[in-house]
Amino acid sequence: MEQTIKTVFGYVLMLVLQGVVFDRMTLWDLASPSAYLVLALFLPLRLSPTWEYLAVFGMGMAVGLFAKPIGAHAVGLLALAWFRRRWLAVLNPNLGEKGVSEIALERMSLRSWPVYMAPPVLIYEFTVAVAANLSLSADVWLKALFGTVYSLSVCLVISVIFIRK
Repeated sequence: MEQTIKTVFGYVLMLVLQGVVFDRMTLWDLASPSAYLVLALFLPLRLSPTWEYLAVFGMGMAVGLFAKPIGAHAVGLLALAWFRRRWLAVLNPNLGEKGVSEIALERMSLRSWPVYMAPPVLIYEFTVAVAANLSLSADVWLKALFGTVYSLSVCLVISVIFIRK
């Protein structure tokens, strides 16, 4: 119960920080860091996919209250959640689908984190950029790439400080 309270408090704190602080830290009006992605990336893998999708959809809608358009972040987080389990299965082919749910992400080595985080963050940033602009123009690709680098660096710092055990 105590761990659940800490987790819920961490989610609320990170979502408020995203809306109040991180959305104001823009990089040449191309990208702002999506620090709350660390919450979605480190959701326990023992959750069923249905609960995981509901959790990330709720997070995306909550972030959408601060950052417009409201549905783009929810769609991006759903894409991230769908892709993350498949990416872990690719990285750990000998575990299978059931074995992936047993991976303790917070115990991963620090060298493994960028390999685990980079593709899902890129999927998220690209999905949000396309959903927000409804096009595949060059600036959408540029926003997705800049957003990935910026969000990934912030997520790595947050995960090293707060999540690593």
